Amino acid sequence: MMRDNFDESQDITVVIPLFNKVDTIVRALQSILDQSKQPREVIVINDGSTDSGEILVSQFEGLNINLINQENKGVSYTRNKAVDLAKYKYIAFLDADDYWMPGYIEEFFTLKYKYPESDIFVASPILKYANGNLKESVPLIASFEDGIVRDYFLQASINGPIIYTPALIVSKEIILKAGGFKEGIDSGEDILLWAKIIQYSPLMATNKQLVIIEIPASVNERKGRVHLEDDVVLRELKGLVTPDNTNSLHAYLSYWSEMRTVIFIQEGNRRAAFISWFRIILFNYKRRRGWLLLPFLFLPKSAFDIALKVRKL
Repeated sequence: MMRDNFDESQDITVVIPLFNKVDTIVRALQSILDQSKQPREVIVINDGSTDSGEILVSQFEGLNINLINQENKGVSYTRNKAVDLAKYKYIAFLDADDYWMPGYIEEFFTLKYKYPESDIFVASPILKYANGNLKESVPLIASFEDGIVRDYFLQASINGPIIYTPALIVSKEIILKAGGFKEGIDSGEDILLWAKIIQYSPLMATNKQLVIIEIPASVNERKGRVHLEDDVVLRELKGLVTPDNTNSLHAYLSYWSEMRTVIFIQEGNRRAAFISWFRIILFNYKRRRGWLLLPFLFLPKSAFDIALKVRKL
């Protein structure tokens, strides 16, 4: 495979937002240090933590760490700031409570040589729930080990998330072109950005399980915020519709509305759940999971909590 147009010296900046993750930040940093190929720099932005996790970062040795302390600004502002500060061509996102397997960065380089036309890389994660259970994600590429994802919106609407933030490496230029993470919204800033970045490059993916992602016990635990009924993400996703992607993007909008419906059911916000559920059917009336959610709009919240627990057992 020809290797022109790509040079490892361009390399990677790892971006980690830190907010009250004193128990896991060292594990995340150690997973970077354990990589068979090292990033050029690691930017950790302490977003107003109150648990002194930044002290552990300042004491960690073996990595070129740029630690920045700031008042709490939120995860989108923090990631955008780190991207702006990054010195190198590619950005690898990692959350302070997640971690990589040792071959993660090397797999990026391997696939970059194989698919030089792509500047977006994702790996398949293992999801680790609060009860300790592990769940492998749905294969990102059906029937083979790696490749270019065709029709991102349709694939994501069928299988669920294809891009998980801690399992993504993407060029800084593409992030900036797409406008970065949208600030000031309650959720979905990552999903919105991924929908935008794929407009600029093919997406290469591997089914190798190279990232461990911690799933919080509740939908609000990780970001600590209440979900607002005003759906900014939906409006901006609708703005991406073109004659070529109408059907697949409508399927994706239905999927997004399904996620919102689940969140509102869990939060006990029945009115917002009904509105979001209606959008599931509006964009794709054949979506089976949407119809399966319908009874839970009328049942007590506890019934849905039980159903989720049974599913994860």
